Amino acid sequence: MTIIEAIKIVLQESKEPLNYKQIYKKIIEKNLYDVKAQNPEGVVNSQIRRHCLGLNFPSANPVKHFRVVDENKYLINDGISGSKKITKKEVELKQEELLPEEKVDIAYKLHISLVKQQLLDIILKADDAFFVRLVIDLLLRMGYGYDQTNSGEYTDGPYDEGIDAVIKQDELGLELIKVQAKKYALERKVDVKEVRAFAGALNKMKKGVFITTSDFTKPARDFAQDHEKTISLINGDLLGELMISHLVGVADIKTYRLVKIDLSYFSEIT
Repeated sequence: MTIIEAIKIVLQESKEPLNYKQIYKKIIEKNLYDVKAQNPEGVVNSQIRRHCLGLNFPSANPVKHFRVVDENKYLINDGISGSKKITKKEVELKQEELLPEEKVDIAYKLHISLVKQQLLDIILKADDAFFVRLVIDLLLRMGYGYDQTNSGEYTDGPYDEGIDAVIKQDELGLELIKVQAKKYALERKVDVKEVRAFAGALNKMKKGVFITTSDFTKPARDFAQDHEKTISLINGDLLGELMISHLVGVADIKTYRLVKIDLSYFSEIT
């Protein structure tokens, strides 16, 4: 019998949800499994959370046997989709039960969220020309354009028709991506009129990217999605995420490696 099977037996026989300490106690009482570890309760908690519906940290198992309910107690995953929404108070209560990799994952996501906000704060202080150059740098770094130096063009003149930049997909400029960049405060969303005007400015071009530091209204998104041309909308949150992913305006400072046991290596003894 595996430890997972022992946990499932305890929960199947219980008439109410149990926390990991209660589950471990019943495993011992029923002599279902001998948890050979310095912190056996922690091992039970680890196995439950790695196989728990809704917990998808890096080392979590894709097979979900359990689900979390009130105050971090657990039940068998009986096919009910999701678990109840966890309140702020419950989040504070469960900190001691979080696995180290869960804490790392939560801290990382918070870190990325803060960096994205810092990026937007800095961009909003810059002038429009700088923002357009940043957008060109980002698109080139993402792999659009035939090279990293000559395929991005800043347009600024009476005949630009509202287009802020053009990315050349090939050296002869036979295939172009037109770009519009709007540096708006967070409370000002890009409306459907602006996206419609951008679509018109594409002329014969089939692809366009509209980037803003704020967001788009639903009608604007619907218009872009249903348009015959490919119009990609990038809001401030996605802009920050892409800048971090492609190291535009940010720099690596330290890398942490998260590891898990490779069971295939120990296949001969497990």
